[in-house]
Amino acid sequence: MDERTFLDILHTAGRLKDTLRHSFTAGGRPESVAEHCWRVSLMALLLRHEFPEADMDRVVRMCLIHDLGECFTGDIPSFDKTTEDQKKEDLLQGEWVAALPPELSRDLSDLYGEMEALETFEAKLYKALDQLEAVIQHNEAPLETWSALEYTLNQTYGEQAAGFSRWLTGLREYLHRETIRKIGGEQDPIRFVTAADEAGWFALDAHLPEAEFSRKVRDRQGLVLLEDDRIIGILRWNLFWDEIPFCSLLHIAEDRRSRGYGTLLMSAWEREMAEQGFDMLMTSTQSDETAQHFYRKLGYRDSGGFNVDIPGREQPLELVFLKGLGQKEGSAHGI
Repeated sequence: MDERTFLDILHTAGRLKDTLRHSFTAGGRPESVAEHCWRVSLMALLLRHEFPEADMDRVVRMCLIHDLGECFTGDIPSFDKTTEDQKKEDLLQGEWVAALPPELSRDLSDLYGEMEALETFEAKLYKALDQLEAVIQHNEAPLETWSALEYTLNQTYGEQAAGFSRWLTGLREYLHRETIRKIGGEQDPIRFVTAADEAGWFALDAHLPEAEFSRKVRDRQGLVLLEDDRIIGILRWNLFWDEIPFCSLLHIAEDRRSRGYGTLLMSAWEREMAEQGFDMLMTSTQSDETAQHFYRKLGYRDSGGFNVDIPGREQPLELVFLKGLGQKEGSAHGI
């Protein structure tokens, strides 16, 4: 590649310094696409030792080039971008890449093809980091720069992309909690249940005997999820065989469901149990309840079940689920 070609490529890529995104910096000014690409790349570099099986140099290259198409179209927010918008960006980017020197053109074409297919671990990692960086940026930006849609979007964006990795799922859950704190104040939205929570707890828990509530408080075996000082979710557990944490109830208020709060509570519980040194978790649900699909999505594995046919206590088959904790990220891929 000669000097002129090299500079032409840089001049084109340099447009991203002036191409603004819909997000804002912590100082309240519009963020450029170049700034976003830089930090996504930095995220990949910093996570090199968290993902020892990944070719992180390749991930960094993906992060560096992933928005070059916006040199030609500008940035269109994900919630406004149409299929036609994406086709136009891909076409213009493809024409530019095809006109590059042959070796470089092949390198970039291979990367873009892998990123498009989203089949390799490296491509999945790049895509998750791309979306999570946007969430991080919004959490840093002044709340008055958010659109009304982003109050909901920032609580779920990147969740699916991060789902292939336990480490990234934990990061997404942590960012969710940051978002909730930003929207509702500095108080952490999840904490251990206290005696003062009794009325709010029993508004959601129709099964726990009242005498057991004080034990949950004493033994710190209950979590509450707060929104504007209202308890909108609860999770309680005990110890199976006196050594395995068993989630005996997860309940989200009906008007707050389908917003990721169940995942948020489960992730907080899993992290707390891991910090306490437990290496396995259990839960169960009836075979006629949809919760079984939720637990499988979170990595819980079917481990049999049992029938309850005692007169007066009959119910459908109870399915039992197990999940291991503490594996290295490399051994948890695909969970």
